[in-house]
Amino acid sequence: MKIIKNILLISALVLSVSHAKSYTKTKYIKVTKSYKTTIWKTKEVPYQSCHYENVPVQYTEYVDVYEQNQAAPVLGAVAGGVLGHQIGKGRGKDIATVVGAIAGGALANKQYGQKHYKKPVTRTRYEQKRVCNTYYKTKKYKVTRWKNIAKLPNGDKIVKVSKYRLKRIPIKVKISY
Repeated sequence: MKIIKNILLISALVLSVSHAKSYTKTKYIKVTKSYKTTIWKTKEVPYQSCHYENVPVQYTEYVDVYEQNQAAPVLGAVAGGVLGHQIGKGRGKDIATVVGAIAGGALANKQYGQKHYKKPVTRTRYEQKRVCNTYYKTKKYKVTRWKNIAKLPNGDKIVKVSKYRLKRIPIKVKISY
């Protein structure tokens, strides 16, 4: 029987607590003392340090290339000499052979003796590049604020720091019933 009474009593307490109501109200407490105070604050201020560096830059340049074909003038001289030898007669045959060889060598050299083209070449040059690094410096500065003090009815002190002098300090009070 005693166990049943305890269970009923606990149930009644739980029900009464769960049905309790409360609300929050803002009250204002009169400031009893106000004075100016100085507060030191810090702030991170960015600044840059810059310098120039030589940076390698690769580029392609096309250069003129002339290659000499050694075989072309020789073959031209032989062909010119053979033609000249067939044209001339007697003592003129020797002169025609020599003139034909010289003319054939010169003509072959002009036409086939030298090859010209543009060849790509990779080169490196250095350019000045500006490099900047960002750093942070801690800066201290003073701020003047008002320290406002109020007393609660139970004797506790409330301190509120603000930009302006306060006449009252708002507090939130929770009321349960």
